[in-house]
Amino acid sequence: MPEEAKYSRVFTLFGEFILNMVQIYVTTQVHRSAVQWLNRKSNRARQTAGGSASGVNPEP
Repeated sequence: MPEEAKYSRVFTLFGEFILNMVQIYVTTQVHRSAVQWLNRKSNRARQTAGGSASGVNPEP
């Protein structure tokens, strides 16, 4: 019984560690895609406002 309790404790810690890593990975991916989406949105707004036509931040 103590052996099983020890192993279950190890597996619980390991599972929590994996869940934390997955959560961190998902959070960073969502943050990165949100930043890219906001950058695209602001670039589009700048283009419609005539920013690239006036020479500010011209796109290649």
